[in-house]
Amino acid sequence: MKQPPRARLAACIALWFAGSAVANTSARLLLTRVPLPLWLCMVQFAVACLLGHVYLNVARPERRVRPTALALPVLDRLAAAYLVGFVFVNAGFVAVNVSLAETLRSAEPVFSVLFAKLWLRSREERVSNLTVLALVPIVLGGALASGGDASFNLGGLAFAGISNAAFAMRSIVTKQLKHVYAGDAINVFHEVSLRGLRWLVVLTALAEALLWLAAPRAWTERYSALALLHGHAAGDEWVSMAPLLAANALSYALYNLMSFMVLGMVSVVTHAVTNSMRRVFTILSSLFVMRNPVSAMNAAGMCLAAGGLALYSISKARDGRDAALDSEEKL
Repeated sequence: MKQPPRARLAACIALWFAGSAVANTSARLLLTRVPLPLWLCMVQFAVACLLGHVYLNVARPERRVRPTALALPVLDRLAAAYLVGFVFVNAGFVAVNVSLAETLRSAEPVFSVLFAKLWLRSREERVSNLTVLALVPIVLGGALASGGDASFNLGGLAFAGISNAAFAMRSIVTKQLKHVYAGDAINVFHEVSLRGLRWLVVLTALAEALLWLAAPRAWTERYSALALLHGHAAGDEWVSMAPLLAANALSYALYNLMSFMVLGMVSVVTHAVTNSMRRVFTILSSLFVMRNPVSAMNAAGMCLAAGGLALYSISKARDGRDAALDSEEKL
C-alpha cells in the first residue's frame, strides 16, 4: 500500500528541516575552524555523488534514468544555479554567523515570486496579489526570528543576495526540467551533484592557482596555519573534525534531496514559503546548539512568520479554486 501523498510530503518536509538544521550549524562550526568554503562544498558534493551512485547503480539500478540529449542543457543550467547557491551559502557562513546568514537569505521567496511571474505561465503556478502580500510577514518574520547581529558586513549581504537569486532560479529550472527529463528527485539530485562536483574541482583548482600566483607566501602561510590549527598537532585536529565533517556531508545530502522531492510535489512559491519556515527552524536549532537565548524579538518573528504562512495557505487555496473555475469555463 502506497503512503498517502500528504503523509509523504510531511515526512519529506520533516527530514528537510532536520537535515538543514544539522548541515547549516555544522557548516558554521567547520568554517569557523577551517575557512575554506570551496573545499567544504567539494566534500559535500562528493558524498552526495557517492550516495547517489551506490543507490542508483548498485542498490536500485532499475531506478536509474539516464538524461536525454534534450535534458542535458537544462541539467547543466540547474547544476550551475545549484552550485553557485551553495558556494555562496558556505561563503556567507565564513562572513557572518548562521542567524544573520539566514536573516539575509530570508528574501529568497521574493526572488522566487519574481522569477515565477517572469518565466512560469502555467495555471498551477499562478501567483495572485494576495499571495505576494502574504510573503511580506513571512520574510519579516524570518528576519525577526533571526535577530540582529553585529557581524553584519557588505560581503555577507552580497553572498546572501547571490545565493538567493541562484536558489530561486534553481526552483524555476527544476520545474522546466520536468518537461524534458523523466528521472525522479533522486536522479535529478544525483545528476546535479555529479555536474557540480566536476565544476567544483576545476573552480577550486583555479582559485588556488590564482591565489598562489598572486600571493605565494600568503597561500603557503594559510595552509601552514591550517596544518597547526589552534596550536594542536595537525593529525589530532583533523581527526577531531572528522565526525563533524561526516555529519555535515550526510545531512547536506539528506536535506537537499528532500528539497528536490518537496519541490516536485508543490508549486515554486509554496516551496519558497516552506523554505522560509525551514530557515526559522534552522535559526532556532542553531541558537539551541550554540546555547544562545531566544529573545522576545525571535519569538515575535516566529509568530509573524506563522501568521504569514496561514495567510499564504488561504490565498493559494483561493488561487487553486479560481484556476479550477477558469478551466471549467473553457471546457
